[in-house]
Amino acid sequence: MTNRILITHNDLDAVGCAITFKSKYTDIEIQYHTYDTITEISQSLLDNQDEYSKIYFADISPEESEGLQMLDNDKFVILDHHETRTYLQGSKYYRTDYCGAWISWTYLYPEDEVPDFIMAVDAWDSWKTNSKYRETGEQLNLLGGYYSTDEFIEQFQSMRSLTPNDLKIIEVLNRKKQDYLSKKREQVIVKFDKFGNKYWKVFIGEPQSGLGNILEIDTDNSIKYLNCINLNDGYGSLYALNFDVTEIAKSYGGGGHPGAAGYPL
Repeated sequence: MTNRILITHNDLDAVGCAITFKSKYTDIEIQYHTYDTITEISQSLLDNQDEYSKIYFADISPEESEGLQMLDNDKFVILDHHETRTYLQGSKYYRTDYCGAWISWTYLYPEDEVPDFIMAVDAWDSWKTNSKYRETGEQLNLLGGYYSTDEFIEQFQSMRSLTPNDLKIIEVLNRKKQDYLSKKREQVIVKFDKFGNKYWKVFIGEPQSGLGNILEIDTDNSIKYLNCINLNDGYGSLYALNFDVTEIAKSYGGGGHPGAAGYPL
C-alpha cells in the first residue's frame, strides 16, 4: 500500500506545500482544510489510518488532543510553523522561522537547495519584509487569488519563474488592489481591545492581500495592529508591523504569526 494523503491549509503557503509534495509523490491525495474543519478530519484519519501508507499535515496541524496521538505514530508526519501550536515544540518538523512549504521541502529533499519559488512563498507567508524574495512572494500571492487552486498548481508545479504574461496579470491585479486599499484606508475605526491596545478596525467583503499596508498611514505609530472583519467568511484577520498579534488571536480562539494572524468570529 503506497497511498498517501496531505492535509494542508488554504493559502499560498498551503499551495506551496501541495506543489512540493506533488513534486515528490505525483499521485498523493491532497485536502485543503481550515481551523473549523481540522478537528473533524484529524479524528477521521486517526480512526481510518489503515487506509493510508502515510498521512501528512503541512501548514496546518491538528488540535493538541489529536496531534499528540499522531506524534507517537510513525504513520503521521506533522510539519508546521504556527506559534500557537505549542504542543509541537521540540518535535522534529516544527519550527517558527520558516513557512510550511519551506519545512515541507527540507523534509522531502534534505540534501537539495531550496528553490527560489519556495523562498518567495516563505518571504510572503513568514512576513519577511526585507527579504529579496518578498516582492515575488507578493506577486505569487496575487496570482493565487486570480487562479483557482488547481490552476495555480498546474501553472507552478515546476516552480517556474514568473513570465511576462504573469507580470501583465499582476499589473492589473495590483491596480485593483491599490484601489481597494485606498477605500479601506478611509473606513478604519479607532478601537481599544480588552488588553488596552489601540487598534484599527475595518470591515472587508473578501480576503485581500496587502491589507496590513494600511498601517503605513499611522504616522505617529500609536496603532498597534489592524483588525479586518470579514462577515462573509466569519473570520477576523490581524496585521501588525511592530507588534505581536498572536496573543490577540489566541484570546479569540485563533492563531498565526507575530505580524499576521486570524481568528473565527
